[in-house]
Amino acid sequence: MVIKFNLVQILMSVLVICFSINSIYSQENLEQSYSEIMANSIMVEHPTTYNEWDYVTGTVLKGFYELWRLTKNEVYFNYIKNTVDEVINDNGTIKGYDLESYNIDEINEGRMLLFLY
Repeated sequence: MVIKFNLVQILMSVLVICFSINSIYSQENLEQSYSEIMANSIMVEHPTTYNEWDYVTGTVLKGFYELWRLTKNEVYFNYIKNTVDEVINDNGTIKGYDLESYNIDEINEGRMLLFLY
């Protein structure tokens, strides 16, 4: 059986290998991981807390949780805590949360409550 390759297939294969090797070595040379760079850019845009009680905030905080778990950098833990503390009232109610709406998207940020408390 004869396997034939055309020039485009060979060039594409070489490019994939080169980009893969480049991404591996460029990540090693960074002082911060891509995750840390992204988290830090979020903290520049939203310095003290992320946002209100919603699905997107929960997703972002989950990323901060995973990053904190891997790096043990207290900056990420404190960002989660500050964001959650901002939406929890002294009596335990949640700013912007409507229990009567039965919106399952609101559960996402609630996972951070389990982590923190």
